[in-house]
Amino acid sequence: MIKQTYLFVARIQKLQLNTTDVLAVLVVLELFLILLSFFKFLYLQEPVNEYVSWPLIDAGGEETQRFRLGPVHAFSDFMLPYIWASQENPWVLDDNHLAQYPPVAVFLLKPFSFFPYAPAVSAFLVITVFVVTLSVFLVTKNLKFRERLLICVPFGIGSVPIMMAFDRGNIIGLCSIFFSVFLIAVVKGNKRTATLSLIPLIALKIYPIFFLAVFLKLKWYKQAFTAIFVVIGISTYLFVITPGDFVMTVQGWIRANLFALPEQANRAEAIIAASLSELHIASPDEALRTASAILLVWNAFRYLIIVAIVTTLIWKQNIEAAHLVLITAIAATVLYSAQLGYNWYWIPIFAAYSFAKISKNGNLRLFDFKGKYKVFLYSFWLFGVLSLPIGLHFPGSTTPVTAWIATLFGGFLVWQVIANKNGSNGIMRGKNV
Repeated sequence: MIKQTYLFVARIQKLQLNTTDVLAVLVVLELFLILLSFFKFLYLQEPVNEYVSWPLIDAGGEETQRFRLGPVHAFSDFMLPYIWASQENPWVLDDNHLAQYPPVAVFLLKPFSFFPYAPAVSAFLVITVFVVTLSVFLVTKNLKFRERLLICVPFGIGSVPIMMAFDRGNIIGLCSIFFSVFLIAVVKGNKRTATLSLIPLIALKIYPIFFLAVFLKLKWYKQAFTAIFVVIGISTYLFVITPGDFVMTVQGWIRANLFALPEQANRAEAIIAASLSELHIASPDEALRTASAILLVWNAFRYLIIVAIVTTLIWKQNIEAAHLVLITAIAATVLYSAQLGYNWYWIPIFAAYSFAKISKNGNLRLFDFKGKYKVFLYSFWLFGVLSLPIGLHFPGSTTPVTAWIATLFGGFLVWQVIANKNGSNGIMRGKNV
């Protein structure tokens, strides 16, 4: 019996599937899940949009009603910077309305503020779809053209993190192109392109600053210094030309972001408490205390992942270039305490890259977890499943679990990179190509 099981597993590991067929099945599954979600939303009145992203009615108070498109939706993460970009200095208003975005992001959206809201947000969303599609194209160059078209459905705009960014109108959707270029540039050893793609990543969202660890590991010290110097220089210049006192402007931006962190922690605690009560694991009185303890353990787990990644970067000699980008991307994302699914915008792109990596001559082995491509195989399966619109959410709440599961998957993949001894090329310190 044991021998038969072993032979069966061995056959499964060697099973080769046609790349186009696998992608066709994946696209059909994606479309089926989307149609199922529409059915639940329209006929069963289930809030499936919230399972994937956010409540449908997402505008703020009365002052933002005019920004709704139709009766309910406003794409609020675009609406806020749209308002900020139309103001002289959005970082020195009253403390309840300070701009959280860094200056590069606000100034990037300033051209949109010259137009009425409906055409402005429509143009932004069209650009987001184009940018995400191009991002997937860039990381799947070794696939056939029809395969690259197919893979853009489940790992492009049809992936959950990207749908979240789209539904919110969040500028993080535009970061996908910079991540794609950064990934390919690091793999190819193209220092200049890697630097040029990292600068906007940091300038737009700050926490991708952890990607500097890639440059330090590769001993690209000049590029690391250049990237951080340019980001600081551009950001400082934009703060300087903003009307008002420079110091107060910078302080306002810092204060806005510090205020946001406790709000996210309180929200997460309430969500976990509601789930504990719904599952009858704890009484309503005990639920909040238990949720607080769970969050303490959760944050300790996040920090453990970061410590493991830093230790790996310091001590592990041979890390394949793509693995290096993978673990630093995980570190950069879990470093930010807010459990927001669209912060994991890069995982469907890495899943697409992983799929292309394991596809050879139009075929691939999807179950060979002992081969040299096992990290990419795990990335495809884990990130791929998480990208599908399955509608996973906390019981007793409509809040998606995307960010939480992604963190767990991230911890597992970090362990796989640490344990991996099959890095075919080691670290690529390479030449510009």
